[in-house]
Amino acid sequence: MRKALLIFAIIILGAIFTIGSEWKFLIRPNLMAMLFFSFLSIQLDRSMIRAAHFKVVALNIILPVAFYFALLPFDRSIALTAFIVSFIPTAVAAPILAQIMNRNVALVTFSVILTTPVIALTTPLLLLFVLDISSEFSMIDLILPILSLIGIPLVSSQIIRWLASTKVKQSLSKLGVITFPLFLLNLFIACGDASLFLRQNTALSIYLIWGIFAITVVVSITQFQLGRLLGRKEESVEFSLSLGRKNTMLGIWLALTYFEPYVVIGPVCYILVQNIYNSFEIWYLDRRVKTNN
Repeated sequence: MRKALLIFAIIILGAIFTIGSEWKFLIRPNLMAMLFFSFLSIQLDRSMIRAAHFKVVALNIILPVAFYFALLPFDRSIALTAFIVSFIPTAVAAPILAQIMNRNVALVTFSVILTTPVIALTTPLLLLFVLDISSEFSMIDLILPILSLIGIPLVSSQIIRWLASTKVKQSLSKLGVITFPLFLLNLFIACGDASLFLRQNTALSIYLIWGIFAITVVVSITQFQLGRLLGRKEESVEFSLSLGRKNTMLGIWLALTYFEPYVVIGPVCYILVQNIYNSFEIWYLDRRVKTNN
């Protein structure tokens, strides 16, 4: 309950006080630190792989196309927004949320490792398909920053697991308590940046903004719920995060680089929507644990 309330409070504070947008340089090192502590508890082996992981990848490609063509007859702006927010891969913050929720971090980590390169490889084809882009597309520029963000903490944590003494590993595990405060700081920064963007782009039609926000809510809830179905009862939370929790920073970059400017509102809104959804999910899980006890 306490964690859910803190997340919800940070979302509100970030939306009101946009100073967090000035601290964007902290997001990457904070994420790497959080991932490092999350990965310390993971042992890389075949047990972290499920058939549902490949279904997540398939839906990451099928859903954007389905949303795009379903909405295209009504409004191309809304269709492109639905495409971008459903196409981006699993967020690197998803394993951190899995840890906060006391779920299987390894399952969500593998979703990040699997969806990131697959989406990077299919991006040129799908963008050509929906946008008819003629400019050269660099997959290296897309995939390398994300893989390094995941790879450095993953490799370093596994080296420590193999080589460090038990005392060192126990000391590092204790330092893992900073994961949640760092997550809250990144959330404050992201919400502040999203709020600042919306305030600075007042020339955009209010109807367009509300339309994009509405479709973002629909797409977000659809993906979280489909993920729950993929994971079934035992791993529903893990696969809900895998499909629903999106790499919005990558979505913002893609929107600004290849789409029309208004499309970036989709990933910006998704930052708020997915964090509100997950805050309620944390509250629900905490409540269920207390009820069972």
